Amino acid sequence: MFGTSNTPAGFAGYFQGQVKVIGALTVTGGCTGCNNPISDRNLKANFSTINSRSILTRLASIPIQSWNYKSEPETVRHIGPMAQDFRAAFGLGADDKTLNTVDASGVTMAAVQELYQMRVEQNKELTLKLEQLQTRLTQLERRVGGRARGRVHRSR
Repeated sequence: MFGTSNTPAGFAGYFQGQVKVIGALTVTGGCTGCNNPISDRNLKANFSTINSRSILTRLASIPIQSWNYKSEPETVRHIGPMAQDFRAAFGLGADDKTLNTVDASGVTMAAVQELYQMRVEQNKELTLKLEQLQTRLTQLERRVGGRARGRVHRSR
């Protein structure tokens, strides 16, 4: 379908209900509410576990920059990685020219989960260390207190 519109609403085409596109869809201009990738478990196959520590490490190595598309004014800014860097780091997606939002979200979620686990582990380690130091401090205070009392009694 191709069309132009001179109507006040500006619609060259309007669809009510579902629209199926087989092949590439190119949108030049705004696209309100069109970024809802399907994520239904029933439509997926070949599940495998991931190494979230490795994902976090690789994500940390990718440059994240501010930029604008060449077709936009320089005042319109975006932030994110380049598809080439993302593809090189993770091997995800169809090519190194596009960045699938499902993959970007998945990598981000895996990295956040890893950071959370690291924080939990670090908290446990620090809590144990603090308990050990508190026990040691209590023992030292008892020793110092006992010696001080002994000196007071001897000086009388």
